[in-house]
Amino acid sequence: MAKGRSILMSSISGNLGGVEFAMTKNGMLLKPRKPSRKMDSPKEVSARAAFTYRAKLWTTLTPGQVVAWNAAAATIKSTDTTGLVKYLSGRALFMKLRLDATDSGVDGDELIPPTETTVGPWSDISRFFQGGPYWLIQGQPTPISTDKVQSTWVGRWQSPTTSHKVKTWTYVQTQKVIPAVFNVYAQFIAHGIELCPGEHIAIRVVQREPEMWPSPEYITWATVYPAMALWLKMDDNVATSLVEDYLITNGQNFTDPTGNPHTNAHHVVGRYGGALSFDGVDDCITLTQAAHEPYLRANCNFTITFWWYAIAPNPALAKHILSNYLASDRGITIATLAGVASTTVAFYNAGTPRTLVHNWTNGADPHWHHYAIIRRGQTIEMYQDGVLGFTDTNPINTQALSTTIRNISIGSQSGTGKWSPGYGDDFRLYTVALNPADITAMYNAT
Repeated sequence: MAKGRSILMSSISGNLGGVEFAMTKNGMLLKPRKPSRKMDSPKEVSARAAFTYRAKLWTTLTPGQVVAWNAAAATIKSTDTTGLVKYLSGRALFMKLRLDATDSGVDGDELIPPTETTVGPWSDISRFFQGGPYWLIQGQPTPISTDKVQSTWVGRWQSPTTSHKVKTWTYVQTQKVIPAVFNVYAQFIAHGIELCPGEHIAIRVVQREPEMWPSPEYITWATVYPAMALWLKMDDNVATSLVEDYLITNGQNFTDPTGNPHTNAHHVVGRYGGALSFDGVDDCITLTQAAHEPYLRANCNFTITFWWYAIAPNPALAKHILSNYLASDRGITIATLAGVASTTVAFYNAGTPRTLVHNWTNGADPHWHHYAIIRRGQTIEMYQDGVLGFTDTNPINTQALSTTIRNISIGSQSGTGKWSPGYGDDFRLYTVALNPADITAMYNAT
């Protein structure tokens, strides 16, 4: 790099012989010209081929078709970054109107301007979890065209209270709208976009059907949740036994052998929205192996959180609110006994049980209480109502707390007994150790 001040050099600007010239307040700046960036990624090659095809197609239009495109372009105005009104040419509008659902093929041969506008989604519920899934769940006008496509962009690191228009959008994907539920995690990762827990994002979608103008943009907002394996909100109130998983991947079934297992027979007012009632006779939700067992194995950090409202607990017998516990083996339990609520975490080390127990002042009373169990490396933490009540650090605490022969149940001991009467709400299994502030915020949330 060099500087010069001659009169001749002050009139030079640009590139010459591999050298870039630029005038600054301190004189002429000379530096080696940067090599041009190769535009040879698969995405760039595909886009270039599509635009090349479309440009050639323009040359085949009849004079009447060209006039129609110019007339259509004259009715569509936009503003540039300075706020000035501008209009596209007919050719530019023709090039812009592309339909490519796969980014790997040639656009449709749309030779005349559309006369109708695509109807976009009327709702878009975004659910994004650290490490996936990234769900876009959309309400679509019916019937949905099988040829309808959607392009998606993300605006990252937005303020949760912002009302300003997003300035920078990152393109994610274009794909067919059917099915109307998209797990777009793979597409985000393919574009180098890994969302962070707690990050607030904006999602913009534009849809288009063949021979129609694109829909107006639809923007929705979401906050990325920490990594989770299961989230049963327990708001279910329908004539099926399915308790829906907010992650969509692990719905569970309500069990009531001597009664009606449908959730509308057990729906009650909960701590958040609805909850499910357990009669203390044979009601429970026994989690499947896939929903919990892999995440409680040795050396796995986790967080379990859960709301429970005890109903007339029997003070003489243990009632297991949440449990895969066995005294001679490993497991966890939240239970009531003799009017006391307790949290137990038990390990089975070389044939010898190691049991961590904390009794709570409250919990056996008929009020909503929030429980959390966290493993953070060698440390076990137990919370009630947002307050840390017990902590223990020991190498043994890294051992497994799940088994392949005994599952966690809500409302009983692994679905085999010690049934607990009460209401359950908002069960969550995180695959990370949450911070104390997260637990407190969860308890205080309304």
